[in-house]
Amino acid sequence: MVELVISADLNELNRLLTFFNNVIKVSDISESSKMQLELSIEEIFVNIVNYGFKEDKTTDNNVFIVIELKENPSRVIITFKDKGIPFNPLKSDDPDLSLSIEDREIGGLGILLVKKNVDKMDYEYKDGENILTLVKFL
Repeated sequence: MVELVISADLNELNRLLTFFNNVIKVSDISESSKMQLELSIEEIFVNIVNYGFKEDKTTDNNVFIVIELKENPSRVIITFKDKGIPFNPLKSDDPDLSLSIEDREIGGLGILLVKKNVDKMDYEYKDGENILTLVKFL
């Protein structure tokens, strides 16, 4: 298990992705799974930055990220913790993809992408923190 604490700032995204790639070097992750996780990490982090601290700029805007590699069963677990606005992405409705872009409500596509790219997604709000956990079986 390795940890990274970064500011909720889009300039930190490259640092986060570099951190992720350094951690998974020791695993037998496929390129497909790696790309799915990178997209998911980027989507979650960008959402935290863009929406999590929108109303309260005085809040501690650090994002605490933990990446775990487990062997049996083989999986990657990524946990995001932040003190931003409480938001449970599991309770948001998936966008209706049968509608045209003009008729579709804005938002939700990124969370849908994450849901499709990981095998399990859990959310908890505890002690003033959003805690989102992504699990990808390898």
